Amino acid sequence: MLLDRESPELLAILFLDLERFKSINDTHGHHHGDVLLRRVAERLRKCIPSSDFISRHGGDEFILVLHSLKTVEEIEEMTEQIVKEMSLPFYIDGDKVLTSTSVGISLFSKECQQHIIP
Repeated sequence: MLLDRESPELLAILFLDLERFKSINDTHGHHHGDVLLRRVAERLRKCIPSSDFISRHGGDEFILVLHSLKTVEEIEEMTEQIVKEMSLPFYIDGDKVLTSTSVGISLFSKECQQHIIP
């Protein structure tokens, strides 16, 4: 996807992978796993601007497309907030469920595009 004049200056794609999801499914059952995925999505939605995009990629993986942030520092702050939120306990049917997340980030900017594409 190329950025045009109407596109944001900076685009970030975050790939999130929940830690210990298989263990949670095996220990607590698939119902807990399903509820956990919904709660993770709810927390993610609260962490990012409403104009940005969240998708469950598969299993315990989520993709976030962030186009409303203006600087790398804003993206770093948001990513730190997401990691913090995911490390807080989830309570499902009276059970305390602990997980965390690893995050990969890919950045794309108009400036970078101008140097690569004639």
